[in-house]
Amino acid sequence: MKNIKCLGLILTGVPLVMFLVGIGCENSPTDQGPLWTKYWTVVYESKQTLHQIQFVGPDEAWIVGGYSIVHYINGNFNTVNIPPSIYSTPGYEFIRASFSDQNHGWLIGVGTILGGSAVIYRYIDGVWEEIPPLGNPNAPFYYDVKALSSNSVWVVGDNIWHFDGVNWNAVISMEGLIPKRLYFQNENDGYLTVEVGMIAGGVLHWDGNTWMFVFSSNEIQPRAIAFDNQGNGFMVTWSVGGIYSVDDWQPIESSQYFAAFTDIASNSSGDIWAVGQSTLSTPCNVLAHWNGISWHYERTIPTTEFHSLFVKEDGEVWSTVHTDETSSIAVLNIN
Repeated sequence: MKNIKCLGLILTGVPLVMFLVGIGCENSPTDQGPLWTKYWTVVYESKQTLHQIQFVGPDEAWIVGGYSIVHYINGNFNTVNIPPSIYSTPGYEFIRASFSDQNHGWLIGVGTILGGSAVIYRYIDGVWEEIPPLGNPNAPFYYDVKALSSNSVWVVGDNIWHFDGVNWNAVISMEGLIPKRLYFQNENDGYLTVEVGMIAGGVLHWDGNTWMFVFSSNEIQPRAIAFDNQGNGFMVTWSVGGIYSVDDWQPIESSQYFAAFTDIASNSSGDIWAVGQSTLSTPCNVLAHWNGISWHYERTIPTTEFHSLFVKEDGEVWSTVHTDETSSIAVLNIN
C-alpha cells in the first residue's frame, strides 16, 4: 500500500486518490464558473521517472520512462524490456514515443550523466528494433518524436530530422537552440517550441516546405502547443508562465503570470487541458481546461508535479505525475 504526503496529511489506499483543492491551496482568483468536483486516481506507480503516456487505442497505451517502457492494454500494465542499444553505451533513458497506429511507432532516449548517447528505436508489428543514430553518433539528446504516418516521422535532435518511409533527412540545424515539443495539425502544418539560453525562446512553424520562426521572445520559454477542432491554437510557457494564443502570440489575459506550465494536450473533439505550477504566493499545481469558449482554472495540492498529459478521444485525461519517491500515472475523473 502506497502513501502520498499532502501538507502534513497522508493519503493511503490503492487506488490512490489526490483531491485537487487541498488544504492551504485556495482556488485560483481567476477561476471562472462553478467549481468542478475533480480528483486524480493513481492507476500505476514506478520507481523510474515516467515522462510520457500515449494511447494508440481506446484501451491501449505506451508509457515511457527510465530504461524500459510499459505497455497498457485492457486495464493491465506490462513492462516491456527494450533490447540493449548496440550504438550507445549504458547510461541512457527513454523519454518520448510516438505512434502513427497500433502497429507502427518510434521511441527515443537520451544520454544520462553515466555517459550514454541518444538512442532511437522503431516498433513494427510487435517488435522493437534499434536504428543507427541520426547525425552525430555521440550526440546526447533527442528531444521529441512525432509519427504522422508510417512514412512520415519527425525527430528533433541536433537537427530536425524527417523520415519519408525510406530515408532520414536533416531538414534544419538546431544549433544554439534547445528543442522542446513538436505538434502537427497535419503534414503541412507543424510547430516546434524551442528555448534559447536560460530565459528566451521561440516557435518554429512547418508549412510543408520550410521551418521558420513565427514567434520569439527574450523572456518567454514556450513549452508546448495544442489546437482544438475549431482551429483555436494555444501555447503554454514556462518562464513568464501563461497560456498564449497562437493567432497573435499574445497571452490570454487571465493566465499571464499565473502558472509555469509543463504541458498542454487536446483530442480530436477539441477538449484541451494544461498543467503547470503556480507562480503565486501559495505553492500549488495548476489545472486549466478549454471548453471551446473560455479557459477555466483550478489550483491543486502542491505535493506532486504533473509532468505531461494525454487527452483520450472519450475526454478522459491521463497524466504522468512525479512525487519525491515515485512516478505515477494518474487519471482525472470529472463529475
